[in-house]
Amino acid sequence: MRTSFHMDRRRDDVTDGWGGKSPFGVPCIVVTHRVGDQPEAASGFEFVDGIEAAVDRARQIAGDRRVGIGGGASIAQQALQAELVDELQIHIAPVILGAGRPLFGELGTRVQLGRTRVLESPFATHIKFRVLN
Repeated sequence: MRTSFHMDRRRDDVTDGWGGKSPFGVPCIVVTHRVGDQPEAASGFEFVDGIEAAVDRARQIAGDRRVGIGGGASIAQQALQAELVDELQIHIAPVILGAGRPLFGELGTRVQLGRTRVLESPFATHIKFRVLN
């Protein structure tokens, strides 16, 4: 069971903070350089500066339960570079948008993965990996 989830500030801005209430049912730690703009505690959101601070805070909240990291390419790259990821789930939709940031384009480090599950549907392919190194 996941008890804390974090993402980047851009997603929070794009979704307008989901109307001031976390849609995840768990606390949501948002990585941003604008930590002074803290939302109300009842919203379920908390802003922190940096991926390490986000994971540390999420672990405090989660206790012995799992922590999930979500967001775009930048958050994924930062978490992988900081060696904070032990499991990776990728969801691929059969749509090419034609723009965007490559998910693993700027890692600067080698990450070895072992595939543990693949689920397919007409709408998406879901692949789950363990980080081996």
